[in-house]
Amino acid sequence: RNPKTMAVKYVLGSLAVIIFFVLYNSYTQLAAIPSPVSNENLLALQKSLGHRQFKILSLGGSTTWGTMLQHPTHSYPYILGSPSNKVTNDGFHATGLFTGSSYPSLCIERIVGRKKFDVILLEFSLDGHDGLELLLKRLRLRYPEATIVYVHLYSLLTDIVDDAGKTPEEAADTDASKDYRWGYGERISKAVYSDLSLLLTKYGGFMYSLPRMADVVDSMYLFSEDWHHLSQEGHNTVAEGVLSILKEVSSGAAPATVRPEHAWDDSFGTLDNKDQCAVWFSDGKNPYQFKGIAQMAQFGTVLGSEEYAIEFKGPGSVYIENKLPIAVPLYMFYMTKAEEYPFVEVSTGEDHKDVKIIDPIIQTSRDIMKSEKIGYAEPGRNEIIIKPVMETPSPFRVTGFALCEACLQMQ
Repeated sequence: RNPKTMAVKYVLGSLAVIIFFVLYNSYTQLAAIPSPVSNENLLALQKSLGHRQFKILSLGGSTTWGTMLQHPTHSYPYILGSPSNKVTNDGFHATGLFTGSSYPSLCIERIVGRKKFDVILLEFSLDGHDGLELLLKRLRLRYPEATIVYVHLYSLLTDIVDDAGKTPEEAADTDASKDYRWGYGERISKAVYSDLSLLLTKYGGFMYSLPRMADVVDSMYLFSEDWHHLSQEGHNTVAEGVLSILKEVSSGAAPATVRPEHAWDDSFGTLDNKDQCAVWFSDGKNPYQFKGIAQMAQFGTVLGSEEYAIEFKGPGSVYIENKLPIAVPLYMFYMTKAEEYPFVEVSTGEDHKDVKIIDPIIQTSRDIMKSEKIGYAEPGRNEIIIKPVMETPSPFRVTGFALCEACLQMQ
């Protein structure tokens, strides 16, 4: 026997064994994840829509992503019926970095490309509605026949109070043995729901609201141990509610989708707009040149996910190329948090005459990424000057820029 041949056979055999164990272990790990669906009503709804194969786009925050679940694919977008459904879930991991609707409103082309969807789920009540109407406009123009459902959630951390009148977030305490009642956050949530309902009606969408029982304790099963993200029961409840809406739409019991004045075609609402959107909070990949007292830095790591930003500890500049032949609205993404980041002066335009003060202070202890229009990007190279005007525990953090041609068309 040829020793070289024997050696090759041995190596190939070893590789085959290794591959088998990798595949087997991967299979058994997936098989060990139990089905999240046990609710009889949900199972019945799934069965009633079993013949439908939905192409689902889901945009939202860390709850939509599936944070605190045994597996992210147990989140509500993935359990809306047939396993043959195709789901694009663009929810964000609970890394302490929450975006609200501002990011997808400006970068939706980057997210969807030319994919087709017939069901679109939106969930932004926990992290902010900045840009929601722009997002709805763009989605409705791009997908005139799609069923859009807004999922309105709330958080026990902010909506309930103890005997001292403090929320669990304010008290830094999630002691379930305390007596809680619904607080001011509940009234805010209900007011937001009313406003969102009008907006969704305008764009032919539907609203689903997470149930809120009269007694706080009766709502706790909907939440995970952090009292912010949904439990598996909570996700099942949301899925059941959304499926009920889809069933009504499919049967004709719900009103048909409102078709926009200008239906989408190849010249409007698509990648042909050439929107420029660069956001590096999840990978640190910044395409723009910058200088000054600034550096790209990893400012956090939570649950294995890294967070990146250009940190401005002093004055600095970012240079952005507008490849379009016209001036377009220029938006900046930046981090916000309670008493954490400094006010900054942002200068744009010819001779930097356009000056805007950015206030990154919000009333929450969580990092939330916001966007704000800072001016217009002229054709060619643009310099954005950023100057912190106060000292704070952390430097001002820039996480991206967007040049929004579609914003001109939708004004």
